Amino acid sequence: MDQQNCDVIAKCRGLGRYIMKIIKEKDAKHEVFKSYNELENVLELYRFEEPSGFMVIRRTGDCFKIKISAQNEITELDEIKQVLKPYINGKVYMILDINQDLLCDYIKSKGIKLWFGYYEMSIESYDREMTYGELKGYEGKDECYGHILGKAFEPMRTLHGFEPFDWYAANPEEGKKEFLEAHDKNNFYSYYVDDKLVGVGIVIDNMIDVIGIEPTLQKKGYGKQLLRGVVNDMLKKDIKKIEIGVVESNQHVYKLYSDEGFKTDCHSRMYKNY
Repeated sequence: MDQQNCDVIAKCRGLGRYIMKIIKEKDAKHEVFKSYNELENVLELYRFEEPSGFMVIRRTGDCFKIKISAQNEITELDEIKQVLKPYINGKVYMILDINQDLLCDYIKSKGIKLWFGYYEMSIESYDREMTYGELKGYEGKDECYGHILGKAFEPMRTLHGFEPFDWYAANPEEGKKEFLEAHDKNNFYSYYVDDKLVGVGIVIDNMIDVIGIEPTLQKKGYGKQLLRGVVNDMLKKDIKKIEIGVVESNQHVYKLYSDEGFKTDCHSRMYKNY
């Protein structure tokens, strides 16, 4: 774009209808970026007016990662297409709000295919208690923890092509590091029923990062109990807003979170061309 540090204003059409305003930012201090926290290796930042939203372009390794979010559908794409032009011919991973049909159609026309959908959810108050089982912390059972989490997520990772499908089996040392880092911050939860380890949960700051139940023991209500135990413990730490995420294909878990009071803050879809 020619005016890199100035407002880029779309031209008026018809009876002087104002179409869209895209503003290039030097940093993410504007409140429109407050819901986005991945700001490493940022190449370009833009915020939108009419509709309100933002676009963040980052580089991760040899891939460009682009997030576009707006309250309403963006109907005038000319300026955005100009910004995206240098990036979409390379390896690119894009995250778009579910309401951006025109933009989705455009990037698909460029060979960037749908990968998976994702819900970002949160809760600020909670009135439910864990009624059976017991939460414990880290006890050094790394192989057991890795087995539970690896096998719990293996079907989803296989469905969407996340390699390796059992990440914890393929990366035992990285898994142990993750467990110990959570343990150091009192954010590691092991869930026992009748003295048997059946589930694991890990928290990062105010987000429930992973929560999994031994696959042979799923759909017995253990996931709900583990979730309740973790949420209540987080609230005791004076966390005001608890966040969690779930892939769109996992409607069983999405329903569980919804039934437990989590609200959907953002429903987005991921696209990639590699």
